[in-house]
Amino acid sequence: MLELFYFPGSAGLTAHILLEEVGAPYETHRVDRDQGDLDRDWFRDLNPFGRIPVLLDDGRAIFETGPVLTHIAEKFPDAGFIPPTATPARDLYNQWLSLLSTDVQQTFMLRTYPHRWVDDKESQAEVVVSADAKLTNQFDIIDGLLGDGPYILGSEFCAADLLLFLLTGYGRRLSPKAWDRPAIGRHYRLIRDRAPVRKVMQEHELDWK
Repeated sequence: MLELFYFPGSAGLTAHILLEEVGAPYETHRVDRDQGDLDRDWFRDLNPFGRIPVLLDDGRAIFETGPVLTHIAEKFPDAGFIPPTATPARDLYNQWLSLLSTDVQQTFMLRTYPHRWVDDKESQAEVVVSADAKLTNQFDIIDGLLGDGPYILGSEFCAADLLLFLLTGYGRRLSPKAWDRPAIGRHYRLIRDRAPVRKVMQEHELDWK
């Protein structure tokens, strides 16, 4: 049995949606971030870095968004959400997953938690301004890379699309909003309207657009 540890609206949203997409039997455990669950011993035993999502597969913990998505997609290959290994499509999948998780997602971390890097309020505000500028540039580049898409791999939906969907949702607070760009907006709406996505978004009580 697969077990997912998540917090609503966090990166765990991507794994939760993918579990619904593949039709896997699974259980979810909502982590109470506001009550300090991420720092409790039981959670640090799962992920020493204290971050979500965490996926348990037969008792083995897998953490970080990219590996969790890839593990689920590879575990259910017939669902068709990850390209075969050693193919151009798999290289593109890996490229996007790395770009989104190590660059764009980390810039959002800077924007959301500036106090983790600098102490005074003025410096924190400067971090947010810099992060916003970087995110604007990143989304401009992504919009160009998506082109006619409509998905990351072209005509085929894959697990990595869910991470772009999540980050686009986070980008609703930017000016312009991430989904105001033509290719990203089309991509976001296509993912949003999938039945498993609507179901999980409702469970997470998210109404982004």
